[in-house]
Amino acid sequence: MADSDSVARVVDPRREAEAQATLGIEIEQRWGSFLGLRRQAWMEILVILIGLTLLDEFVFSADRFINVYPHPYWIVVVLASVQYGSGAGIVATVFASILLLAGNLPVMQIDEDLHQWFWVMSKRPLLWLATSVVVGELSARHIRERKRMAVELAQARNHEVLLTEAFEDVQAMRERLEVHVAGQLRTVSRTWAAARSIERLDPARVLLGITDMVTTLLEPTKFSVFTFTDNRLQAAIQKGWRRKDRYERYFTETSPLFRALVGQHRILTVANPDDEVALDGQGKMAGPLVNPETGEMIGMLKIEELGFAQLSVSTQENFRFICQWIGSVYGNAVRHQESQALAMFNSEDNLYSEAFFVRHREFLSGLAQRIGFDLTMLTVTLRNHDQLPESVRNQFTVALGQAVSDALRNTDLAFNQRSRSWEFAVMLPGTPEAGARIVVQKLSELLAGKIDRLAMAPDYEIGIEVLVTPASPLINDAPRTPTLPGSESYYVAQKHFLTDLSRRMKFALTELKIQFPPMGEADSSARTRFIQAARKALDSVWPELDMPIELDMDVGEISVLLSATGAGEVRARETDLLAALTARLDAFPGVVAALRFDVSTLVKVEQRDGRFRRG
Repeated sequence: MADSDSVARVVDPRREAEAQATLGIEIEQRWGSFLGLRRQAWMEILVILIGLTLLDEFVFSADRFINVYPHPYWIVVVLASVQYGSGAGIVATVFASILLLAGNLPVMQIDEDLHQWFWVMSKRPLLWLATSVVVGELSARHIRERKRMAVELAQARNHEVLLTEAFEDVQAMRERLEVHVAGQLRTVSRTWAAARSIERLDPARVLLGITDMVTTLLEPTKFSVFTFTDNRLQAAIQKGWRRKDRYERYFTETSPLFRALVGQHRILTVANPDDEVALDGQGKMAGPLVNPETGEMIGMLKIEELGFAQLSVSTQENFRFICQWIGSVYGNAVRHQESQALAMFNSEDNLYSEAFFVRHREFLSGLAQRIGFDLTMLTVTLRNHDQLPESVRNQFTVALGQAVSDALRNTDLAFNQRSRSWEFAVMLPGTPEAGARIVVQKLSELLAGKIDRLAMAPDYEIGIEVLVTPASPLINDAPRTPTLPGSESYYVAQKHFLTDLSRRMKFALTELKIQFPPMGEADSSARTRFIQAARKALDSVWPELDMPIELDMDVGEISVLLSATGAGEVRARETDLLAALTARLDAFPGVVAALRFDVSTLVKVEQRDGRFRRG
């Protein structure tokens, strides 16, 4: 019973078998025994006994070693008792006694009685029996002890294996946690890097940064970004697409996906049966990119291929978050781009903006033709901009701005002519082509000293373009800069620039201020109508001039800069101006009655060429 209990306590039989094999012990199995004795013991007992009997029969005296001391059958009895216990010893005793006495009983002597004869006959079997019982029980106890030790060893080894496996599991779990934590840290850093890539002030760069963000947060195999143009969704970026893929590259209003995204602004996922119908095999998820402030449709983000395990609720929420984030960042970039289009100065490269360059070139060209001075433009082109890192390009731009400030006059202005192709322009009013060549040489020397320490050498080229020469005919109907109301910074900058330029080129500069009742409380439509009417009135009185204008509706003042026009000429036209304003502003009778004019001379020139006089 104790043995069976010990065996039952073994957790893993495979470890028990391993322990038994190590010790050379086999635990008795019921199916491998006969009459409670292992078959191997039966075979060993019978084979040895029969072998000894045959040996005696054919080799020795054929009396079954009856007169041999000690009797050879002791070998079988002792071995069986020691090896298999008392049971095997008793069996060996029985067989040995049968082989010894069957047909070989000793002859009773004359002087022996029956008891003596019986003792002589049974003495050896009794000794064998006693020996088998004593030695067998001792051996059985050792066998049981070895079995118990084998079981305990098996249990210990099994526990060792279990502890080892548990330790390995804990170790693996710890490593997984370390990898998870490290992955989280990498994800945070990668998310931050992706956020930096998308937090741009250029809408085009925002769209390019979407790739890094989507790859970092969602890890899809295939995805695409669509833009909303001409009332359809057009594929702009495809990541992971192959030639054999049959994904649509544009969607129109006839597509259920288009109607769900553009019309309803829904997030589609294949986990929803209705959304799966709308997706129509074109992807796993799709979401609209919408400017949250204006509601303007920007485009679509679509995931074509994603791991099944990744298609979870958290992934869908992350996808929704990414779509909203992209829409918000893109909207901010569009607003910044619109503000930069109207801005005079670009804070990113410390140069005058591209939009201001177009207006200023038209303004200076018309002014140079009317007054009669040279106007030359230098074009600086960064030819290897696509091979340079962004940091080097920005450093080159800053170096160019510093070189222009150090080398040129305050009337010479540097512009970011074409930001995407990295072309810059320097306007040189009052500088002929020969002087421009000297400026190019001086600018090149200064610029070379500022960029010699950059990580990569910029390859740039400086060209010269003559816009106006003094021999150009006076064109009064030349294209004019629109007299749209400018910002305060634009007007102030133009005022300083024209003051310096008029002193240098010796032409008059007059400032006219038209005062009217403040209209800060008026609605936007009324303010717009007033601005347009005032502009048309000014254009009708001075059609040949380019006039920088500042209009402040809250203060009630229009400021106008009149180049090559003296204060006397302005006062001479006050009556015409008042009539034009009265006719144009008839919808604002209260404003017309309160109009006041203030004329001030900024630069006075006593002598001027007659062809520039206004009559």
